[in-house]
Amino acid sequence: MRGSGGRPGGGQQALQFAVLEDAIRLLREGPREQPEVWQETLDWLEGRGPGHPFDFETLCAALTIDAAALRSGVLAEIAERIGPRRRPERLRIGVGSGSRLSRQRIS
Repeated sequence: MRGSGGRPGGGQQALQFAVLEDAIRLLREGPREQPEVWQETLDWLEGRGPGHPFDFETLCAALTIDAAALRSGVLAEIAERIGPRRRPERLRIGVGSGSRLSRQRIS
């Protein structure tokens, strides 16, 4: 059940939504402030298949959100926002095969 402002109602759904919302906010901010946390969050977003109650796809399923569409949109926004001057030294982000982002370590 959705509450006001498009947010889900109920404790469990509210927590699930808050986790998803916080992860997307952190990814949109970019890796500048917290590069390790940002990278972990990006890995979480790109994870496939449910296996844990707070996996990206599990949260999306519980909230009836299309995980593939949300992932694709967030990754496209990240690729657009993070220009060459803002990328962390150890990470290079570019659009890879399909709509997923590919990460390559820079030596």
